[in-house]
Amino acid sequence: LAVTVFEKGHRDYYQQFMERAKEVDYYFGQITPTNKLGALNFQKYDYFVPVINGKVRDVYQITFSSIRNRKDLPQIDNKPINPADVRIVLKLTNPTYLSGKHQFVRLRPSVFPPRRWGFKEFASVSELLSYTERE
Repeated sequence: LAVTVFEKGHRDYYQQFMERAKEVDYYFGQITPTNKLGALNFQKYDYFVPVINGKVRDVYQITFSSIRNRKDLPQIDNKPINPADVRIVLKLTNPTYLSGKHQFVRLRPSVFPPRRWGFKEFASVSELLSYTERE
C-alpha cells in the first residue's frame, strides 16, 4: 500500500518518515460509507510505502492496523471534531530501502499527482518500482 504523506499536515510522522524512524504511528483518511477507504480491508496489508513529494524511498512493515475515532488521536489544534469522524491507524516498523540507491526516487505523476492525497495498492515492490521515473 502506498499513501501520499504531506508536510503541510505538520504531523510528527512526516519528520519520522524523513528521518527513517524505526517505529511510526501513522493515521489518515476519514472513513465514510461513500469513499474508497471505507471499502478497504486494512488488516490484509503487510507493507506501507510513504509517498513524500511524489517520491518513494522506504517500505515499512505494518505491525498493527485499526480504526479509531479522531478525537482519540493526537491533535495539532483545538478545532471541534465530529464525533462520527473515524480514521485508519497503522503502526509502522522496520523501514527498509526500496532500492539500492538509498535515496528518494520519483514516481510518475500519473500514479500520484503532485499535491493530491491518494493511495494505491501494489502487488509487490517490483510493481511499485515499475512506476518510477528513469534518471
